[in-house]
Amino acid sequence: MEIKIIEKKIKNFNLRVANGEVKLSVPLGTEKAVVDDFLNRHRQWIKEKLFAQKRIVDENSFYLLGQKKAINYLVENDQCYFKNDVLSISKNNFEKLFENFKIEYGSAIYLKLLDEYLKLFKEQQVQLMIKKYKSKWGSCQTRERIIRLNSNLIFENINFIRYIIAHEIAHLKVGGHSKKYYDWLVKHVPNHIQLKNSRRS
Repeated sequence: MEIKIIEKKIKNFNLRVANGEVKLSVPLGTEKAVVDDFLNRHRQWIKEKLFAQKRIVDENSFYLLGQKKAINYLVENDQCYFKNDVLSISKNNFEKLFENFKIEYGSAIYLKLLDEYLKLFKEQQVQLMIKKYKSKWGSCQTRERIIRLNSNLIFENINFIRYIIAHEIAHLKVGGHSKKYYDWLVKHVPNHIQLKNSRRS
C-alpha cells in the first residue's frame, strides 16, 4: 500500500483517501516513528476506504478482471450487454444494471474456479452466493457449505480471484485463521502469497 507523506505547517495529522490514493499530511518535523504509529493505528480504516471506493476509473471506463474496459451509455431503458470489450448500458437505473452485470459475468468465472479448487481439496460441492459487501472479499459458512463472494471481486485480476476462492474453500478444511490454517493453505496452494500479492494497486 503506497502512502504519500506530506509535511505542512499544520497542527494535526490529515489523512485522506481519494481516487485510490492515500495521502497523509503531517506537521513539519514530525518523527518517522510517530508517523508509522499513526498509520499502523489507521491501517484498517485505510483498507476499508480503499475497498469501498468503486473501481470505476471515470464515468466512461471500469476495470474487468484487472483490465480497463470502456462504457457506452444507451438511450434505451434497462439495457446492458458486454461486447468487444465495451459495456453498453442504460444510464437510467445504472446502479442496478451494473450490479446485475457484475454478478452474472462473475458467476461463470467463480463457478469454474470453485470446481477446480474443490477437486484439488477433495471437497464436495458448495453453494455460491454473490452480493456487494462493504469491507470483505468473501466468506465461508462451513456448516451450511456456502461460499459468499463480493460482487466487486470481478474488477480484480484472475490470480487475485483465485486467491480469494482458494482462501475461502480452505476454511472447509480448517476453520479460522490460525497457524494450522495457513500451514494447510501453503501445503495445498504453495503460490497463494503470489496470488494474493497480484492484486492491482
